[in-house]
Amino acid sequence: MPSGLFIQACLMALKPMRSNRILQLIPAIHVSQAICQEIIRSYRRQLTVPEDDCPPQIKRVVETIHRDLFRKPIGIYELKVQCNFGSKGYSGKFKYYVGRTPKDYILHHQCELAKQLLSDPRLSEFNCLEVGIAIGFQSLSSFSMAFKSRTGYSPSEWRSRNLEG
Repeated sequence: MPSGLFIQACLMALKPMRSNRILQLIPAIHVSQAICQEIIRSYRRQLTVPEDDCPPQIKRVVETIHRDLFRKPIGIYELKVQCNFGSKGYSGKFKYYVGRTPKDYILHHQCELAKQLLSDPRLSEFNCLEVGIAIGFQSLSSFSMAFKSRTGYSPSEWRSRNLEG
């Protein structure tokens, strides 16, 4: 998880508070960030590459997505160029072998991880913006829209229904 973005999100969330209150929360932020990073690492370890009959270009795209997932925004066109995938049927070929288009594959994994983060009681002090930034979204609105379209719930609704503890 990009720590600069994480700290920026935390500071945005804490801006209205007095500075001494922010200093009191910094140790908790570091602990929560470590928990969040461990959940992300665990999720990343579960990701798999397609079967042997999959073309090398598709495997390269999947490996690139897995490497960059949750670290930085992933552009679909940039993936295509970076992995030397020149054909016009790039998205269709990807879907044939992986079961989803590249964009849907990325959003699926971001939302699956978001479900875990939102349901973990150790991260209950993270607001939805912080969770969205931690998994690679640029704004709360893009995170909320993607999450709701896949789950039927907004991130805050998901959290209130599924928070473990």
